[in-house]
Amino acid sequence: MGLKSWLFGDFIDTIEWKDNNKEELFFEFLLNDKEISYNAKLKVNEGEIAIFALNSNIFDTFTYGEYLLNRETLPNIAKELNWDSNYDEPFKLDVYFLNRDTFTFYWDTKEPILLHDKDNSIAKVEAMGTFEVHVYKIKLFLDFILKELDKDNYKNIIKSIFNSALIDALVNRKSSIYLLASNKDDFSQYVYSYIIESFQKKGLMLDKITTTYIEAEQELPNYTGIYEEDKKDIYYIIKNSKPDGPYTKDDILNFIDNGTLIAASYIWKNGLENWVRVKDLFDLN
Repeated sequence: MGLKSWLFGDFIDTIEWKDNNKEELFFEFLLNDKEISYNAKLKVNEGEIAIFALNSNIFDTFTYGEYLLNRETLPNIAKELNWDSNYDEPFKLDVYFLNRDTFTFYWDTKEPILLHDKDNSIAKVEAMGTFEVHVYKIKLFLDFILKELDKDNYKNIIKSIFNSALIDALVNRKSSIYLLASNKDDFSQYVYSYIIESFQKKGLMLDKITTTYIEAEQELPNYTGIYEEDKKDIYYIIKNSKPDGPYTKDDILNFIDNGTLIAASYIWKNGLENWVRVKDLFDLN
């Protein structure tokens, strides 16, 4: 225990998620340089899980109820910290709360997604809707959240998982985007089946995706003059939400070197069924 805590009795006697309005999925209980009293009271509301950890490693968890925090109720922590039968001193731990409810997030394409379709047209896709998730593997979720530098911004982090996977789902589709976009339910189901694994890897279960608006329209009729045999190694990239080019492979690699293009950007050339990432086409690390 710290000297300041001993001198001033700067202890925490009650741990709870105050003012839980059920609008937050994750809450970190901050000690603020204080220590938790031995036999401090823990209050866990219905639908919550309280988690006690050391260096982001989970040791003891609690569901709905009230508890006194000691070696009996924190058996894994007590073992890790070698608390003997006479231990009765304050202690420091990482404390987190999770809501086990299902949470709804809004999604949209923000900027139109440009896709190369089977008829050689460029489809401009705009869509929006909602998706629902809940935490189903606590350790995976905490590992994911706690390694983020900006974990307080976890809602946008979760949205970014969806947005990134959405683009991959559309780029790697097998059917025409115009056909896929003609039915909101079919579109939602396709995206759901593609994206669900991305969430599961983060300890989140994707419960449902709803598409409230979707439109796919042709942006450009074709790539004029790039289909002759001697033009097969001419490339197009996405710039300012539009196809930009033509460029040679050397041009593309120079863009990567000087920082005007990132390896994760999408690229297309004649012979490819759809847009692919530059790093995958040119085998870049």
